[in-house]
Amino acid sequence: MRRDIHICVSLLYAALLFYAASVPFFWPTNGIGFVAGPRSAPFTCSELMSSGGDANAMIIGFVGMSIPALHRVILMPKPMGRVEFGLFLVSIALSLGIVSLATLDCAEILHTMIWQKDFGLVSAYGAVFMALVLAFILRKTGLRAVL
Repeated sequence: MRRDIHICVSLLYAALLFYAASVPFFWPTNGIGFVAGPRSAPFTCSELMSSGGDANAMIIGFVGMSIPALHRVILMPKPMGRVEFGLFLVSIALSLGIVSLATLDCAEILHTMIWQKDFGLVSAYGAVFMALVLAFILRKTGLRAVL
């Protein structure tokens, strides 16, 4: 029973990370792209000819989430160790750090997520947050938190 729950939580953790890693492949075509803030009239960064189009490429940072997801799939029945948890935290820092580089160019991430209602970006950040919660469950408390 406990092993089944551990595998289900591990699968959900890996699925959330794989979803976050897949967002860069469908977001530029289905999403609106990064939006440059509400100062006057919001516009998408891809409309800029000089450097704004590069901001949308920063979403590729979420691909880094596939590394800890693959690691979890390979080690599915085993408990999450310190190295795997550290790898996950490093991938979060790198992925979200790369995405935040878009703010240096033209994008305003919060404006794009909240006021422009970009579901793809919101769901990617939500998936990473939920995976973080599941990682704490898998790492610190083990199966006691689930049962």
